[in-house]
Amino acid sequence: MTERADLDAKPVERAEALRGLLTETAATLQSNPRDDKLYRALDHTYFHPAPTQEIAAEQLDLPFSTYRRHLTAGIQRLTQMLWQQEIGER
Repeated sequence: MTERADLDAKPVERAEALRGLLTETAATLQSNPRDDKLYRALDHTYFHPAPTQEIAAEQLDLPFSTYRRHLTAGIQRLTQMLWQQEIGER
């Protein structure tokens, strides 16, 4: 897992550490076939973004409403995973 940035680190370093944490945590979704679709929606929206969400849905060959459902579920799952990491470290 990516190391946390020191609170005294420069903002750019802190942003890079956060991006690494998000990317690594989201990538673990790919190991579960049920969560892979969530990862793909996150990837096409945030990590390798399409110009619009409509285009992201097209690239994923999904109806827009299904893409939005996968994206919402992906955000919730990623948030849950990050929270579990946070409380597990204390």
